[in-house]
Amino acid sequence: MGVAVRAALATTRLPRVEVLEAEPGDAATATAASERDVELEVVDDPEAARLFNASGVPVCVTLSRVGSQTIADATAQEEACASARLVVGVTPSGTVCGLHKVGRGGLSPSSLPEMLRAAQRIGLATISALNEALRREAS
Repeated sequence: MGVAVRAALATTRLPRVEVLEAEPGDAATATAASERDVELEVVDDPEAARLFNASGVPVCVTLSRVGSQTIADATAQEEACASARLVVGVTPSGTVCGLHKVGRGGLSPSSLPEMLRAAQRIGLATISALNEALRREAS
């Protein structure tokens, strides 16, 4: 789901908003607490819209631990055999920005460095592939 969120944000267009000085005595600005009364005008022209900057949005990589093996993107059968899952947030620079352990079983502390390296590698590859797909879609 994190890939879908990143893709949706990367293709979101934000309308241009202009800040205008309000007319004196305008009812819409009568309750404004600022020294200068202003109005916001949303420009309807789709050509004036800009893309949301999603360049820093992370993706989530889910790793399942089955015995001594780490499995990425496990099937339902593999997940049923897993002692625990680790969901790792990875930024486009490869930084781990979040961890969430799922499942009743534990994770050996010695397995964490390997799992985090795998999540970083997979996360960076996923972001790169998604960025390339978005570039192709845009052109």
